[in-house]
Amino acid sequence: MVKIPKPKIRRSKKNIDKSSARITNDTVAEHRERVLAEGRRYKYPVQYVRRRLVINAVAISMLTFVALVAFGWWQLYHANNSNTFFYRVTQLVPLPVANVDGSYARFSDYLLNYRASEHYLSKYDEIRADSDDGKLQLQYKRREALDLALADAYARKIATEHNLSVDDEEVEEVLESLRSAANGQLSRETSNASSERVLGLSEADLKTLVHNSILRSKAAFAIDKSATKLASLAEKQLAKDKDLQALAAYLNEQRKDSAGYGVSGLVSTSATFGGLQAAEIAKLKEGAVKGPLKSITSEGYYFVQVVKKTDSQVSFAFVRIPLMTFDKQLAELKESDKISEYITIDIDQQ
Repeated sequence: MVKIPKPKIRRSKKNIDKSSARITNDTVAEHRERVLAEGRRYKYPVQYVRRRLVINAVAISMLTFVALVAFGWWQLYHANNSNTFFYRVTQLVPLPVANVDGSYARFSDYLLNYRASEHYLSKYDEIRADSDDGKLQLQYKRREALDLALADAYARKIATEHNLSVDDEEVEEVLESLRSAANGQLSRETSNASSERVLGLSEADLKTLVHNSILRSKAAFAIDKSATKLASLAEKQLAKDKDLQALAAYLNEQRKDSAGYGVSGLVSTSATFGGLQAAEIAKLKEGAVKGPLKSITSEGYYFVQVVKKTDSQVSFAFVRIPLMTFDKQLAELKESDKISEYITIDIDQQ
């Protein structure tokens, strides 16, 4: 029988330091440090890469944000971009379009005023925005929109000084009067659809316009002491003589060009006339006189006398005492360089 030789196991001839391989209480700290050192070889490169990734991500995000802010600033303040996206941005971010004696005019107010005019002109006046005439008309509308935004800013300043405010009920009351029609009351949905079609305004936009209008009116009445004094004088005079023409003449004697007389002609009871709601005047009997009435705009004080009325129309004579202090003070601020505008509109300001 052939014997198969057993394989020989080669043993390493390397000297093994048995004392170092064995973990004892005396060497445990040494072994721990050796293991941790091996781990650090992989830990620090990963931390470095992660830190660099975080830094790069933050830097890219900041650069992107700065680029977007710069692009938006250029579009609004230099390119005069009024599209829906930038209008919504100005609603979210209270950007200023001007400064009126320390009170900032909102960019959103300016764009709201301008976009309504632009929409109406483009849809119903059939203007071409790229034509010379179209560009000129739109520039005039920009000027009007900015002037209105300046007035809104000044009204907010006066409102703060005189503790004036406009609540939701007042806004809704005006909107309800606007929804009145000759053949009945329009629904909210129909009224909103009409505003969207004619002016391109949402319900929230329309509420903002009405709110601003009421606040301007309150501010104008609050600071015009001269008109208030004349209205009180007219009320006393009217108790003696109901003749409105004679009343206008009397007021103009007291202060030159302080009152105007006129006749409205037949006005729909669903309409407004000089800031007066015709429906309220139509509640008076023919020949009846009433005043002073405050307009819902900043037109002034009115004294009215119903001349004729039908089921859907009313005609009345009136004396109007205009409010002039608000416009006068705003003009003085412009002349004294206390109004700074942050955009340029390329037309001559008359």
